Amino acid sequence: MKWRVKLWQFGAVFCCGICGNEEGNQGFTAFELMYGWKDEFLYFQCAACSCIQIAEVPDDLDRFYPPRYHDLSSVSRRLSGLRGRLRGLRYRLSLFPRGRADRLLGSLFAVRRRIGCLAPLSLDCGTRVLDLGCGNGSGFLWCLAGAGLTRLCGCDPFISHDVRYDNGLELRKCSI
Repeated sequence: MKWRVKLWQFGAVFCCGICGNEEGNQGFTAFELMYGWKDEFLYFQCAACSCIQIAEVPDDLDRFYPPRYHDLSSVSRRLSGLRGRLRGLRYRLSLFPRGRADRLLGSLFAVRRRIGCLAPLSLDCGTRVLDLGCGNGSGFLWCLAGAGLTRLCGCDPFISHDVRYDNGLELRKCSI
């Protein structure tokens, strides 16, 4: 999904579902923009384990996932060929800016909305990323793969079967 994000400043206490930490967790609001509903969701990042998670899962989740959302056959090899390499360069510049020129080019390519917001997290190509509710993996995880991250895994109970793509991206039909 496409998201617009703003920092959440209301001092709520968030309990991490992974490690149980409740101290120093940073909240922010994300808006759904892919389908134009503009619903607002509260997320937070755990200060202890760095996991980013939704604070409260909406009751009507099906509304946000149209029938073809989990269709694995719709994922193309978007990172191959010249066009794919250029797209990967955009993702790398946005996620791993090394200087002013990289930051300028990354901002010109307008990828920040998808993965550039992760740049402050000091990720590297070996950082492990688990995307819970990844759908067919064609959005967020494909961008991270294009940026050069190699330890990516998606988990979604609604996809039809497990799959491993040529770029190393692995999707599993399961829940946490």
